[in-house]
Amino acid sequence: MVGDFVTPRPSQFTVGKLKSFSFTKLWYFTKEGCTEAQESSRTLPEDAYGITWINDLVALKPVAAFKALRNTNLSWRQMNIGKNTMLLYMELCNWPPKHIESFARFYFHLELDPMCSCPNGE
Repeated sequence: MVGDFVTPRPSQFTVGKLKSFSFTKLWYFTKEGCTEAQESSRTLPEDAYGITWINDLVALKPVAAFKALRNTNLSWRQMNIGKNTMLLYMELCNWPPKHIESFARFYFHLELDPMCSCPNGE
């Protein structure tokens, strides 16, 4: 059966940061961040490589993996969408289940905080 939903795809740069457990801004997982990643990936040839250092060795890495995208302040809706995509990619990047659950609980409690019910709470 063919699905009717396309999973958002963050940039290679963002997925690489997530795989290495490095700090990654949530914006990169929002719809806008994933759209910008897809548009910028079309402007770079897929076979272009750059040089990087990995554990005191020189290695080749796709140029698209070096590129950091811009980011902005997030709306409440962007945060909700971005955290879902981030949690999905944490699982795809083989994060320990306890870490994924901690992030999920953090966002769960953030969304249920009583302040969210107040005027301008979001």
